[in-house]
Amino acid sequence: MLSKKRTEPSAAGSGYPYLNRLLPWLVLAVGLGLVYFLQQAAFHAERRIQQQNFDVGTREIVLNIKQRMETYEQVLDGTKGLFVSSERVERDEFHAYANNLLLEEHHPGIKGIGYSLIVPPHEKSSHIEAIRKEGFPTYNLFPEGRRELYTAIIYLEPFDLRNRRAFGYDMYSEPVRRAAMQRARDSDAAALSGKITLLQEMDEDVQAGVLMYLPLYRNGFPHQSLAERRANIIGWVYSAFRMNDLMQGLLGKRLHDIDFEIFDGKSASPETMMYDNDLLVLAPHDHDTALYHATDTVEIAGHVWTIQHHSLPDFDANIDTGQVTAIRVVGVLMSALLSLLVWLLVGGRMRALNLAQGMTHELRDSEALLKRSHALHEEAQQITHLGHWELNLIDNKLTWSDENYRVFGVEPGTANTYETFMQTIHPDDRAYVDREYTGSVKNRTTYNIEHRLLMKDGSIKWVNERGKTFYDEDGKPLRSIGTTMDITERKQAEAVLQQEKDFSDRLVEAAPAIIVILDKKGKILRFNPFMEKLTGYSLNEVKGKDWFSTFLPGTDRKKTKAVLLKTIGDSPTAGHVNAIVTKGGKQRLIEWYDRTLLDSNGDVMALIAIGVEVTERVNIEEAVRASRDLLRSVLENIPVRVFWKDLELRYLGCNTVFARDAGMKSPKELYGKDDYQMGWKDQAELYRAKDKAVMESGKAKIGFEEPQTTPDGKTIWLRTSKVPLRLASGEVSGLLGIYEDITVEKRAQDVLHHLNRALKTLSTVNRTLVHATNEQGLWQGVCRTAVEDGGYQLAWVGYAQQDEAKSVKMMASHAVRPGYAENIHVSWDDVPAGRGPTGTAIRSGKTQYVQNIADNPDMQPWREKALSYGYQASIALPLMENGKPFGALTIYATESHAFNMDEIALLEEMASDLSYGIHMQHIGIERDQSRAEQQLTLEKLTTSLEETVQAIATTVEKRDPYTAGHQRRVANLAAAIAQEMGLPDEQVKGIRLAGIIHDLGKINIPAEILSKPGKLNEIEYLLMQSHPQSGYDILKGVSFPWPIADIILQHHERQDGSGYPQGLKDEQILLEAKIMAVADVVEAMSSHRPYRAGLGLEMAIEEIERNRGKLYEPKAVDACLKLFRERDYKLPHHEDDASEKR
Repeated sequence: MLSKKRTEPSAAGSGYPYLNRLLPWLVLAVGLGLVYFLQQAAFHAERRIQQQNFDVGTREIVLNIKQRMETYEQVLDGTKGLFVSSERVERDEFHAYANNLLLEEHHPGIKGIGYSLIVPPHEKSSHIEAIRKEGFPTYNLFPEGRRELYTAIIYLEPFDLRNRRAFGYDMYSEPVRRAAMQRARDSDAAALSGKITLLQEMDEDVQAGVLMYLPLYRNGFPHQSLAERRANIIGWVYSAFRMNDLMQGLLGKRLHDIDFEIFDGKSASPETMMYDNDLLVLAPHDHDTALYHATDTVEIAGHVWTIQHHSLPDFDANIDTGQVTAIRVVGVLMSALLSLLVWLLVGGRMRALNLAQGMTHELRDSEALLKRSHALHEEAQQITHLGHWELNLIDNKLTWSDENYRVFGVEPGTANTYETFMQTIHPDDRAYVDREYTGSVKNRTTYNIEHRLLMKDGSIKWVNERGKTFYDEDGKPLRSIGTTMDITERKQAEAVLQQEKDFSDRLVEAAPAIIVILDKKGKILRFNPFMEKLTGYSLNEVKGKDWFSTFLPGTDRKKTKAVLLKTIGDSPTAGHVNAIVTKGGKQRLIEWYDRTLLDSNGDVMALIAIGVEVTERVNIEEAVRASRDLLRSVLENIPVRVFWKDLELRYLGCNTVFARDAGMKSPKELYGKDDYQMGWKDQAELYRAKDKAVMESGKAKIGFEEPQTTPDGKTIWLRTSKVPLRLASGEVSGLLGIYEDITVEKRAQDVLHHLNRALKTLSTVNRTLVHATNEQGLWQGVCRTAVEDGGYQLAWVGYAQQDEAKSVKMMASHAVRPGYAENIHVSWDDVPAGRGPTGTAIRSGKTQYVQNIADNPDMQPWREKALSYGYQASIALPLMENGKPFGALTIYATESHAFNMDEIALLEEMASDLSYGIHMQHIGIERDQSRAEQQLTLEKLTTSLEETVQAIATTVEKRDPYTAGHQRRVANLAAAIAQEMGLPDEQVKGIRLAGIIHDLGKINIPAEILSKPGKLNEIEYLLMQSHPQSGYDILKGVSFPWPIADIILQHHERQDGSGYPQGLKDEQILLEAKIMAVADVVEAMSSHRPYRAGLGLEMAIEEIERNRGKLYEPKAVDACLKLFRERDYKLPHHEDDASEKR
């Protein structure tokens, strides 16, 4: 047999010995290659699954960060609401509010919530003083240094040692903080700063920090546009965060799965890193060796963060390699089996024996693989906390898996029965468990319950048990099998959720606002007790009903449904106001804030609406709006310009006539601008200096005059009044100004000024002329008078010489600054030195004047020197004798265009008088004749004075048609009273002249006030009371033979000191002024006024008689009464007075 087998060749191996040997190995190699590719595919599939888990984790991290920051933004919104709803938030109110937030307990990471106030530079000192008076004596605003704008942290809670370091800090001084503050101001939204180091950081555990800001604007002021926001910003509420603390607890269960870092901005670098989770991860790890990486950018309150994620070793190790291992093991086995099979086929019987032995080994390996599979199953149960059990109901033997032992806390291998199982159950649950299990066996139902276990260490564990019982053909129960799952963590999570739900329910129940929950169709699901109290409806009455038809008036339903649809479309709404109807039929106005409630899939399942009753607020707003409309009507119709500014001196508003003065069509165009942006930018510094003075002093500045450049480049004059605007607290918040264009009036005053100057010179020169004893003394006196009394800068007299050069010899001069006249060469020949005003006046015999020395070519020989002395204009008056000029009087002034026609006429009259006087001295007439001539001259001068006074009176009356003739009638009555009292004729004449111009000061009162038909307000009355002083100021320098200026000043004084402007009494008042006062009262009460009809003579007589001795001089009253009652004195009517003037 053996030799036979040796001689019989193998069919498989005959002719191909090498193929017989290689074929099994080729089959094995192909099989192993196939196994390799299959296990690689399975491994990559598991990697993709883990990548998905990683992506879910990173999205969860980003979502958690956004949700936490949105929550903190809502906290800041609430803080802003505290300020918006109050006129002023006191320090203790802010402290109480912040304490109620429980920041450390509910909001980890917020290290402070505060309020930063804008402090204008001019208020810095007063701000520091005010805070120190609150009990902070060392308070200061820092950092030091001058800046255009300051801010100060004045409230910061909790006000602990760490936060006190930031008290008074100017955050606006630091660029990163300032950028966020400006972004919040301009967007009216929350703004997050870049990476900073908080001032609160101590020396240890220094963390990166960020700040979140919300802007605060003036209550009641608009802030829709960028300009309005910048104009009305008053400060910011803000939160301060430390990044490590802020991220605390953010990862939860993913703490050991994913590491992440947060960088400021869009780039990741060591300089921009703000947070690294490495501090919380205890296991060693290297980012470069991590299997998974991701980078996200997230926008938080307008600022971008970059977040880098890396998987941790524990996460990388969680890739499920069981399937890969199974493929490897099974594939290798199959490859080996197939290879052996081929080897068997080609190798003969002996290989078959070897194959049998190999199969035995393979069987053992399969058994090992089975055991490994069982171990894997046990490991899976352990991971999922899922054990299994079997109860034999015949012998009461209870079999547990290893995981079941671990779940129940029993030593593995311990023999169990149903009774020992019951001992592990919490005593309070044993009866329940036994009832449920026996019931399921009896009723052939599934056993599925949750109950507690009492562990040996006293702790409690929750489990979910599920089981099924099997029966024989007769229905007898044989065995029950089932599973046990540890659900302790789920129960704990449910308890936390229940606590949160209880908290939310209590919050809803106690909230002092409406909270309503509607389904997607607008059906009522729930509302809180506040809603029940407000409307009178209980929830049971209206639950399930349509919200709109139940609570909304018909006019509001369509609009409010649109708001609901918008909200359900995931567009939260805020600030929508509509009415709801109570059970009693009353309407209440509600302001709504709507949000959607989403299910676990992110789909809308309901709408929650929070409403605040604003009925009273809306009514107040309507009243305020009506008041504003009335104020606007007043502003638009008042005959003056009105404007108001904020503390930064930016325009907040004005009336239309003011806007047109500024070259704009409407007041809106002016809003937010300052004086530098106006046509009058040349006067901006002047205006702002006065504005600041008013606001810093807190005192009004009334009736001052200032220039203004119009949009077309012209200069006009204004009479302006400015008063500080104050908040209810008394704090200055801005400035109110009014002005009127007094250019015409100013020109009239200028004319009057020139007339007064010339009149004073004429009056004094004539007295000098009368008393002069020699020619030299006369000229010296004339020059001195022109400078000292007339207000001119230089006056000199020159005589024409008959020499070859036709020179002009200086006879006398007087100057404020001597030296000019003594060192000039003047000729009266037609040469350059004779073509100035002096030479030309002598040569032509006519007055010559130069209104602008700088531009006049004839002044070239003397221009440089004249300008160096400040002379801008000059006039030369020829001195005549026998019709021929013999010299000239030359006068200089410091202002250009200094001489108007009226002034020139008076100066020419003076030159004529001087010529006459010098002629008298030249011909040497006798003293008596000279005295007679002097008397004639004096009378002539007196007549000239009276005519000038009358001209002034006429000028005043032209501005006030309602009181036309009043001065003349008062003058006549005062003169009659003085005559009745027996005063000298000369004194009577002075009283008459004073009466003719006693209201001269009204030339400074706006015509609109003089002719105002209604009652004067306080400012207007104060202006009106200034006219005696104004009249006095105009005439005080004019030398009259009578005390005319003092009479005008005192004609409103009263015996008891109750008059104005000085409050003089009794003998302090001139007799002439007392007489004028009586005549003024009688005429004023008898005549018509713009604001009333005439009261009649009887009432006027009764007034002075009743107050005789108290307000009015008794002798003057008695004389006046005698005139009317005994002398039949009549006051002329207006028509008679006008005829007399004609």
